[in-house]
Amino acid sequence: MAGWVAATVSNRWFVKRRGLVVGLLTASNATGQLAFLPLLASIVVAVGWRSAVLLVAAVAALVIPFVIIFMRDHPADIGLRPYGAPEDGYVAFHDARPCGQPVSPGAYNLGAGAALA
Repeated sequence: MAGWVAATVSNRWFVKRRGLVVGLLTASNATGQLAFLPLLASIVVAVGWRSAVLLVAAVAALVIPFVIIFMRDHPADIGLRPYGAPEDGYVAFHDARPCGQPVSPGAYNLGAGAALA
């Protein structure tokens, strides 16, 4: 999951040092797993899987308001340019699909549903 997040963040927020950003975000994902998966495993062994699921849900519920308040999709949303973008001639591009939407939402959902079946 972190692969597409790292790619999206680096492409929207950085012009220079994109590789470094992708590397840092990927490493932070791995570090989080290294720290929290053993903790969750010990909770599952000691108390049961329901407690671990409730802990993950509670942490997600605590983080969601901060994400909604502070996280922005594009630097232009807060009046900035991506890091390394030239001052002259930079145009913010908000559409991540330059060719439009190649797959209709209905077809995408149908494919996702078929993959889960």
